[in-house]
Amino acid sequence: MDRRARKIVRLWLPLLLLTAAGLTPSLAALADSVAGHPVTGVAVTENGTGLAGVAVSVDGTGIEVVTDSQGRFRTPPLSPSSQARIVPRKPGCSFTPSAAVVWPGPTAPPVRFVASSGGDLPQTAPTLTVSGTSLAAKTALCWNEVPMERLLLRAQGAAVRVTGLRVRDLGTLGSTKVALGVHEDTNKNGKYDPGVDQKRFVEGPPFDGGTKTWDFALSPALDIPNNGYAYLFLVFLGGEPGTVQLQVLDNTWVTVDAPAVVSPSNFPIKSGVTTLN
Repeated sequence: MDRRARKIVRLWLPLLLLTAAGLTPSLAALADSVAGHPVTGVAVTENGTGLAGVAVSVDGTGIEVVTDSQGRFRTPPLSPSSQARIVPRKPGCSFTPSAAVVWPGPTAPPVRFVASSGGDLPQTAPTLTVSGTSLAAKTALCWNEVPMERLLLRAQGAAVRVTGLRVRDLGTLGSTKVALGVHEDTNKNGKYDPGVDQKRFVEGPPFDGGTKTWDFALSPALDIPNNGYAYLFLVFLGGEPGTVQLQVLDNTWVTVDAPAVVSPSNFPIKSGVTTLN
């Protein structure tokens, strides 16, 4: 082996030994460090929804990318030799953090920007969620007040005004032998208290005898604050011997003022069966 060959071996042998021992970066990693690495991340609204159309720039480089429909972004490869300052911008919005400083590289975590409320942010309609708990006794005396169902109404996103409620009887009583009332749980103890809980219906609500369905206009309307709740009791007010079972079929059977909407979750809501003796 001539002098030149011995010199090459002397220079490269330690590196080859270290690589074989797993103590040096792979060739791909070395190439990656030379070529640079992109910075990735996401811009979201305060409720976690991806925010499209956010301009994300790298300070001092002239590089700018725009978030996609899910709020994600990815810059071109950036030099790993210095930190990159990433800045989000969207008219009418402010972000937390206002900028992020990262070292570009394969182990750099994704950046996350959260947009505060602004005129250009997509707005989510206030939502009312309704669920039910059956209170129906197995048997009851005719023409006695019988609490059949407790409805739990929760508002999210903003206050919700509830103005109407439709209820159907699935029991065996004839259409002329049924009477129903809607009462608010005034003291919010979860129990029906006759004479205490406020009546929330207009006497003589519209009633379809063929389907035994009531359309109640709540009076006064029921105002539920944001992140608040209210209970409504469906109270059977009496009938001749037979069975009673109440149902709220779907979210269209609960009426709220716009722009609020009623979630379709938990429907149909149905009480147990009470036999009147």
